[in-house]
Amino acid sequence: MNIETTKDALNYRAVAVRNSFEANSLKRIGFIEGKNLILVVDYLTAWQMLKVGRADITYANAPILELSDMNSSLFKRQGGVIETFQLYVAANINTDKKTINNLSSAFYSVKADSSFKKLFNLNTNE
Repeated sequence: MNIETTKDALNYRAVAVRNSFEANSLKRIGFIEGKNLILVVDYLTAWQMLKVGRADITYANAPILELSDMNSSLFKRQGGVIETFQLYVAANINTDKKTINNLSSAFYSVKADSSFKKLFNLNTNE
């Protein structure tokens, strides 16, 4: 299987977690639930669907597979990063400034951690 374009990918059965970033991205590029898109309840189920041949492909974040107990050698990675995303923290408009400052400080501390950057494959200059 060699997928070079979105049109190529549409010829395969994809699996993704319902209401996830990945599922929404697949729908946006033309996958249709019940036709060429299978939606499941969690990532482990998605990988199991691939393993047993009920789906052909998935659009997923590699660390999710690495964190599971699935044997990653059973799966072939196709291509590199297709989409990136920004991480945000939100708070109620009435939250006091001290809490906002503490939350902001904690968020930047987590983002600076090397294991966090590795997990999300983030640029170290952020």
